[in-house]
Amino acid sequence: MTWTGWRDSPIAGFDTETDSADPEDAHIITATVGIAEGRRWQTTSWILKPERPIPEQASRIHGVTTERATQEGQDRAEAIAEIAGHINAAWLAGASLVAFNASFDITILDRELRRLGLEPLKVDGMVIDPFVIDKGIDPFRRGSRKLADVCRHYDILLDNAHDAGADAHAAARLAWKLAPNLPVVPGDQAASADLGLDRQREWHQQQKLSLAKYFRTKKGDEQTAANIEAEAEAGWPLRTWSAQEGLVA
Repeated sequence: MTWTGWRDSPIAGFDTETDSADPEDAHIITATVGIAEGRRWQTTSWILKPERPIPEQASRIHGVTTERATQEGQDRAEAIAEIAGHINAAWLAGASLVAFNASFDITILDRELRRLGLEPLKVDGMVIDPFVIDKGIDPFRRGSRKLADVCRHYDILLDNAHDAGADAHAAARLAWKLAPNLPVVPGDQAASADLGLDRQREWHQQQKLSLAKYFRTKKGDEQTAANIEAEAEAGWPLRTWSAQEGLVA
């Protein structure tokens, strides 16, 4: 059968819950990689031992305290290596990796690997980011673009937001709906991946630059605008890495 688009391929949903909103510094607290093939959804999930206290604000979001992660968590290096291994295996099998706001989760995983002295992450397959695609095809829709709100817009049920498993599944279902908006070369998955990644990179940069302009012209916030422009330049779905003092435990 001729390959006609991303609905012909398995989807690997990926989500992390972390102790920080800064992908250069955040440590993964929980993670899920789930494989969707048709109606089947099979997941592997992790809770990791913390190397530092989990801030109360982060615990309120994802529900995992320092005490729970310490008692139930897996060795960090072992878990991070397993997460990366599941993602690499999915790409090797021809699956698309789906993450909502992919540059956050994918960058965090790469930085964790580097911090632990493991092999850095190499984007070696298709990435589908419903956050970027939704804003790309419907840029002027008003309202929040958080995962729960985007799911609601596309009539996708998300019962337990900020649970890594629930969020990964919701992102995979969004990808099923939104992936047809990516360019496709019928019968050529590799060429389609190149085009699809390029389209999302363009959308991501446009979205970041537009947001920076808003903060500069409407809010008078030059520092925030400059930070957002730096994010645009850092790339998608994996931000460019440079040696920095911030990569410490």
